[in-house]
Amino acid sequence: MEELKTYLARYKNLKAPHASTIKLLIQTVNDECGITLIEKNVSIRQGGVVLSCHPTVRSELLQNSTHIISLLHKKYNVRISFIR
Repeated sequence: MEELKTYLARYKNLKAPHASTIKLLIQTVNDECGITLIEKNVSIRQGGVVLSCHPTVRSELLQNSTHIISLLHKKYNVRISFIR
């Protein structure tokens, strides 16, 4: 039984496949725009980022979206096609 517990312990903290991309996006947005996003409000769908936040925050990010996308590609080699 102990062997089973140790085997299953490695799967206890599994993250979504895009968790690292979301963290890099949040860090880049915070560095460039000064906006702190909450991780649960950011999701990646069909190669792009979908935000669930206040409309004023979203409009600020949409104005800087091309800059954020290019920074993510240059610094971290993360490819995102859009921010909504």
